[in-house]
Amino acid sequence: MSKNRRYISVDIPPQDETIEEMLSSIGTPEKEEFVLDDFQKEAIERLNSGVKNLLVVAPTGSGKTYIAESHIKKIFNESDARSIWYTTPMRALSNDKYHQFSEIFGRENVGIITGDTRDNINARLVIATTESYRNLLISQSDFKPDFVVIDELHFMNDPYRGKVWEEVIMLTPVHTKLLYLSATIGNPEKIKEWISDVRGDCELVVKDESQRPVKLKTAFVDSRGLLFTYPMWKQNKNLKEFDYKNLNSYVSLVKRLESKDLLPAIFYIPTRRLCEEVVDFVSTRLSKTISIESLEAEWGDKIVLSDEEIRFIERGFVQHHAGRSPQWRRLIEDLMRDGRLRVVCATTTLSAGIDFPARTVFISTSQRPSENGWVRLSTNEVKQISGRAGRRGKDKVGFVLITDESMLQDLYLPSDYIISSFEPSYMLILNCLKTYSLEELKKLIDNSFYYYTNRKRIDEIKKDIEFLSNSYEKKGKSVRKHIHRLKQELYTLNYVDEILTKRISILKDINFIKPVGDRFILTQNGELASNIKRDTNFLQLAIALISGVFDKDAPILAAILFGRLAQGRLVTKSRGRYGKSLLEVFDYCRYYESKYELRDEQFSYSAFMERVGEYIVNHYKKIDFATLSLVAERFNIEEGDLYKLIVDVRDLLYTLSDVNAPCSFVARDLIDIFKWEE
Repeated sequence: MSKNRRYISVDIPPQDETIEEMLSSIGTPEKEEFVLDDFQKEAIERLNSGVKNLLVVAPTGSGKTYIAESHIKKIFNESDARSIWYTTPMRALSNDKYHQFSEIFGRENVGIITGDTRDNINARLVIATTESYRNLLISQSDFKPDFVVIDELHFMNDPYRGKVWEEVIMLTPVHTKLLYLSATIGNPEKIKEWISDVRGDCELVVKDESQRPVKLKTAFVDSRGLLFTYPMWKQNKNLKEFDYKNLNSYVSLVKRLESKDLLPAIFYIPTRRLCEEVVDFVSTRLSKTISIESLEAEWGDKIVLSDEEIRFIERGFVQHHAGRSPQWRRLIEDLMRDGRLRVVCATTTLSAGIDFPARTVFISTSQRPSENGWVRLSTNEVKQISGRAGRRGKDKVGFVLITDESMLQDLYLPSDYIISSFEPSYMLILNCLKTYSLEELKKLIDNSFYYYTNRKRIDEIKKDIEFLSNSYEKKGKSVRKHIHRLKQELYTLNYVDEILTKRISILKDINFIKPVGDRFILTQNGELASNIKRDTNFLQLAIALISGVFDKDAPILAAILFGRLAQGRLVTKSRGRYGKSLLEVFDYCRYYESKYELRDEQFSYSAFMERVGEYIVNHYKKIDFATLSLVAERFNIEEGDLYKLIVDVRDLLYTLSDVNAPCSFVARDLIDIFKWEE
């Protein structure tokens, strides 16, 4: 057994069932008339009674979306409310919701905005990514929606993007009715209290984790693909844990699951490369289950598959991760929902983006890669992944297969608390100063969840410092040291205020804002910069826009954007032909951020992707899925990586097309090349 385990004191309920008894519960439940769960009834009743803020917290897959759908139907039928918004954290989920709601309410009544996609945005119901909705709030003072659904509120815990959810809650007009949907979190009462503090009374509906619509069974998997209950696993000291790098282990496991009627399954595997290796290896050792001819008859020319992809699908053993094209992922999702696949192998980092369940979920390892090396899956990640097990109406029970004890601990631990990662970005500051005074902006930031959770301690420290300073005429060394420690703690807790002060100083130094009386107003450069609606590298992109870096012809502008926006494995050390001007901008930004002791944003550039962007514009009048595949193959890039980069480039092109600068005309031409129907 592994020595590198995480033991946390938690009571794991006794498991009296044998594996055979567990497996005997497999089957399809009898068809029943659809009945709402109690938590759904309660939430719908509260919304219908006129509640202005409702937080619903329930496990993954328990039917939270139905609550939103039901209330939107009521609004459509009984109200003249014209502005309904539904936000999700990802483009893929926004696209899913767009298609889902278009079928329910009619395509003419549903729009979508995801940064790079804008369609029918004046419709009665608009689906948006959370960032796109936030951008409208800070850029359009007359944007006043009637009802908004904030889906996946637990993303507030994301250290990089979580602040967007805080901004949305703080900036949405108080008259707007808000429904917040969240997977299970550890501090729902605290979130409810904060929303009440910021927006007025908020009510809370919680569904207990143990009351899932499909009950879960948990078993361990060893290196041979054999299944064990927890007591058997704990007693048998000679068992070897499943080796997630051993390809033969997956063959044994899938055959075992098939023989026990535990398919379809989702296998969570830590990396894309291993996903690909597992699928390639295992698929050659399985019999065919799908006729590709029947699939082609259904899809026609909507999809073009390689011989390799045909083999994967015919064997019902496929992969679903960000390196694959959206067209492929959509096909896999449809096949999985229809129950026509054996196994989908997905990366653990993509778990939140998978919107389909399976009878069985297998977590191959408790670790995953991150920007800081390999890390343990968090409690919430394990629960989110496990929540995909068990299909309502199709399975009597769902099965979660794990490989070490730490994951079992996570299933019974309380969910992670939401912790604020809020800090005021340049984009937020610049756009808010259009309508807010500095004092009003500070009051807005005081409404953040960060300050709500720390306010009590901040007030206590201030009182302690005042008391100690006033109570001792002659302060001894110990008192002085204690006051110093308190001031250091106060400085740390007030870091959000410090960041605001320093970023305002930088915006003033680089002539984006100037003081006029008790306010700051935007300069001409500041007005131009405020058009950029991106948190990441905002300052660098804004200065590049103003200094004319983007005022190039189409191939060079495409090259620059592809080189600058490339991330992760696509980044190279070389600056290429056009990266020098951007590097000068970066050095300019770094000077000011170092001057004010701020953590400077990193600069990355890809000479390789620079060539790709230039090549596309020089060789294609329009890019679609077919040309995407050709370009990816020519440059040996994963289709999903290239697609994601094109989406990011399109997003920035939309921004550049709206600004009063020479690059806007070229940006509009490039949008025509990089935009296609999905």
